[in-house]
Amino acid sequence: MAAIDDPIDAVKNQYPKYSSDPVDVLLDVVAESHPFAGMANAIRNFFSKREAGERVEALLGPSNGTYASMRRGLTLLSRSITS
Repeated sequence: MAAIDDPIDAVKNQYPKYSSDPVDVLLDVVAESHPFAGMANAIRNFFSKREAGERVEALLGPSNGTYASMRRGLTLLSRSITS
């Protein structure tokens, strides 16, 4: 197994994107018919890997470019100091 060098990529790979399957669609339809089922569906969605991945993407997505440019700058600075 290959190591992941970038911590941002490591977090993104921890939560891969999934497509909806028929069971998810059926649960979404049932959730619309009853308030308790809707609440249970909301809790299920909150703890699902897909929703967690979307939250990670929303949190880390905008800062990823800033992180990468700062890392490149620090690498260049380190090289110039050591040479």
